Amino acid sequence: MIFVLLDVVSRHPWLGYVAQNAALHADLPAEKMVAFAAALRGTAEGSRMQALKEVDFPEARRSALCRELSGGESKRLRLAAELVAAPGLLVLDEPGSGLDEGREEGMMRLVQQRARRGGTILMVTHNLQLLKYCDRVLVVKKDENLVGQLFFDGPQQELLQRMPSGNFDELGQQPADGKSGHLSESSPGMHHSPAPQSPTRPGFFGQLFQIINRERALLFHPNKQTLFRRLLLPVVVLPAFFAGAIGASVSRLELEMLGFLSILACIWMGASLSLMAIVDEREAYDHERLLFLRMGSYVTAKMTVLSILAIVQCLLFSALLLFVRWTLSSDREDAMFYHPFIALACLVPVSLAAAGLGLLISALSRRSRPAANFILPLVMMAQIVFSVQIAVPGNLSLKEAYRDFQLLRSPLVADSEQVSRPSFTVVAASYFTLSRYGDIALRSFSYHEKNPVDHQNRQRTALGVLGALSVVLPTLAAGLLWLQERYWTQPGH
Repeated sequence: MIFVLLDVVSRHPWLGYVAQNAALHADLPAEKMVAFAAALRGTAEGSRMQALKEVDFPEARRSALCRELSGGESKRLRLAAELVAAPGLLVLDEPGSGLDEGREEGMMRLVQQRARRGGTILMVTHNLQLLKYCDRVLVVKKDENLVGQLFFDGPQQELLQRMPSGNFDELGQQPADGKSGHLSESSPGMHHSPAPQSPTRPGFFGQLFQIINRERALLFHPNKQTLFRRLLLPVVVLPAFFAGAIGASVSRLELEMLGFLSILACIWMGASLSLMAIVDEREAYDHERLLFLRMGSYVTAKMTVLSILAIVQCLLFSALLLFVRWTLSSDREDAMFYHPFIALACLVPVSLAAAGLGLLISALSRRSRPAANFILPLVMMAQIVFSVQIAVPGNLSLKEAYRDFQLLRSPLVADSEQVSRPSFTVVAASYFTLSRYGDIALRSFSYHEKNPVDHQNRQRTALGVLGALSVVLPTLAAGLLWLQERYWTQPGH
């Protein structure tokens, strides 16, 4: 019923909604959670303090992370995050669920006090004990066709008189007045008090700026565990591990493999950076999107922050790889087959495209972290298996390696005289991997290559594809979010 109601009225700016699920950014401090909820709705800065005071949120707990709050504190915080917009209609879905009797009573008193100040509060509950706080009661039941029907509309006292034992079957089998109980703005029970002046929702750039600020707050929070997990682990520890492992394991006779492994490392690191960017906050995203969030602002802000982190990640990886190679090699000229700045010109676009790929996987996985962790290794395996390094003999020049590794030249089945030529399927699959374009771009700068005109064309093509993918992949993530919202969203999911 809640989702039917919100489908009708969510286009109006005066709506507030407190769901059963958390719908909180777990790593944000409580006060900042309410502050960003106010900013994204276009309300005044001081409204968050008023809302926190109104719900009697403990002042000593305002700096605590949302994940550290008790059930009662979480409920109060979510209510405060909705009250900042001064909604004319506030929808509460089972506001007392998960609370003990005392806290449930306290929550309902807060809700009742808010209703007395103006506006309309619509509460969904299965607890008949909470009806004493309500001025008007609507009972909705499913008929034999599983369609919601309005069976009662009136005060609490009348409802209890009609069902003294508390059994809803006593209301009978016919809807009230024989009318359909579909909820709409013109249905009984949907009339509400005149809404107060609602703030104007910020535009694309207004929300973009606020979401970037929120991402910054999530990254640089003084909580050491959060700082390590969100920033230091993916941006410092992971590049150091890959640089050390790759730099120490590849001999100076396999410099093409050094470049290929560097490409794979940047793909893995960039995708890992964004893999949980949407999954970890999907409940909060779905809630905000239902009420006020602009999808374009959200995805653009995510990709902006992730791109900055991916560049820093790539810079650190390249610097550490160079340091390891120079430390372990007696001849620095043979340590790398490309100049460090040339390497960055190729690895940075790979990292940016990989961050977009991770964002797409995150959107595809919805709320399932296991699904995201399952998809990424499969994607990385494709980068390796459908690559020129695996399909053809190594230590070949760029032109030799990719001569037959293209759709127009690769046969469906290799003949006996060309057994080393890859199959059509492998070549076709390689066009959908980042490793192909990264490898071409990096090898085209190799000191061992000839024919600079041909290589320049390859460079432009490969780098152009990587640059396009860094835009296309986040756009696909936004499109997937829209499709899920439009066609695949189910109540409670």
